[in-house]
Amino acid sequence: IINEIQINSLEVETPVSIGKEVNINVEIESKSNCIVKICLYDNNTLIGEKEVFIKDKGLRSTFIHKFEKGGEHCLKATIETESDTYIENNQYYSFINILDDTRILIVDGTGTESSKLYNLIKEDYEVVRTQASTVSSDLNDLNKYSEIILMNASMKNLPDNFDDVLKDYVAAGGNVLTT
Repeated sequence: IINEIQINSLEVETPVSIGKEVNINVEIESKSNCIVKICLYDNNTLIGEKEVFIKDKGLRSTFIHKFEKGGEHCLKATIETESDTYIENNQYYSFINILDDTRILIVDGTGTESSKLYNLIKEDYEVVRTQASTVSSDLNDLNKYSEIILMNASMKNLPDNFDDVLKDYVAAGGNVLTT
């Protein structure tokens, strides 16, 4: 097939945070040299469009986008060209679920070990650090966070009813990571 063009992949670079720019890559394979119009959609709304020249073999085109809302996103890439044999492979879908709330609570059991983790994730998430002895045992306070990281925190250093509150937090959909 001499004039065949197709989309091979549609990838969103991670991590994805609401309001921050992220790269979305569309990989196109071509059997010939041609000009192609690439369109990118988020939940059927056009978010990017460009015309590119593709040399024999293909290319990877990058769109930069900010997601303004969390939840499920259906991304669709389409290509159009005048010299294509099969149009059935000119669409590609990818799905991503973006958390609305990206607040993380780090509970540091030693009081000294959370700084490396904090520095690693603070650019992409809103992060709060506290010591195990001073963490709130109020469920309403914990529900402000999408994730709680217990970092070398033993039950003897946590408030008396913290384990019960943590069970309720998880039962309501909260996430817990222990290290």
